[in-house]
Amino acid sequence: MSKEPKPVPENDAKFPGMFSLARNRALKKAAIWTLASSATLFGLVCLVGGIVGNNRGFTTRIDRGSSLKDIVLKSTKNHAAGSVDEDGVYFLAAEGLTNARPTTAEKVFGFCKDLYKLEDLSGTNVLYDDAGSQLALAYTFYLGNASETEDQNFTFYISLGAYSAPTNVKANNPYAYLRVLVYANVEGQGTHAHTIYAAPSDRGIGTVDGGENDLRECLSEYTDVTVDGTTLRRPTYFDEDVGYCTNFSPNTAEIIRQDSKIEKKSILRYTIVTYFEGNDYECRGDFPEGAGLSLSAHFGD
Repeated sequence: MSKEPKPVPENDAKFPGMFSLARNRALKKAAIWTLASSATLFGLVCLVGGIVGNNRGFTTRIDRGSSLKDIVLKSTKNHAAGSVDEDGVYFLAAEGLTNARPTTAEKVFGFCKDLYKLEDLSGTNVLYDDAGSQLALAYTFYLGNASETEDQNFTFYISLGAYSAPTNVKANNPYAYLRVLVYANVEGQGTHAHTIYAAPSDRGIGTVDGGENDLRECLSEYTDVTVDGTTLRRPTYFDEDVGYCTNFSPNTAEIIRQDSKIEKKSILRYTIVTYFEGNDYECRGDFPEGAGLSLSAHFGD
């Protein structure tokens, strides 16, 4: 961490879905009580079940009962998914993060640029450190529209499953550090457009671009800038011209939701990258070590 870690007050933890947030202890306590039941359930998953025996890695599927009749999940651009359930729903399964520790956005984006030099990018690719710990996991799959005549609108969701940090139990949830990159591009066009997601900032002040009510998280390191008497956050690391993350959804069921469209007879290439950001000034010193994380993604109406 680049700054002195802030102490963690007893029983003062961030919970999924309550990402705003409280500029003082009274509001924070109210937020905790508001989400007591869901947070308790989440805590049991993280601290008791964890990832041991419950990690399903990274699963991707098309929703049952959706209207996406002509949409097929593919493990590679030329082959359909290897598994179809009893309802004819396509799904894929891959590994999730295991034995992971924080890294930096700069390393992850360098890793992603190297990945896209591969001609037939597919499946799971992992960035490791010298000690063998995972720093980032990239999972690539394809979505094909078999219709000869109809474009298809859909919504893409990502949800967080089991999580644990067995060598540092104080890091009892991943939201302060978790970054998720969603690359979604039409196969064959050679583009690498992506969106970077994170939980909103805890600082209670906004960004230079958006003003004091903008709580988007900086990608990595930042500096404080005073604008009209208000101290705001300014990124010092940029992915091309992007310095801020898009907020996770406040819905505890899905941390990411994207509305999109796939044209007739076309294929979308998805690469989902997950990592823990180690240069986030808001991390509190209890960062994940040896951590595991499972996710699920699905396509629906």
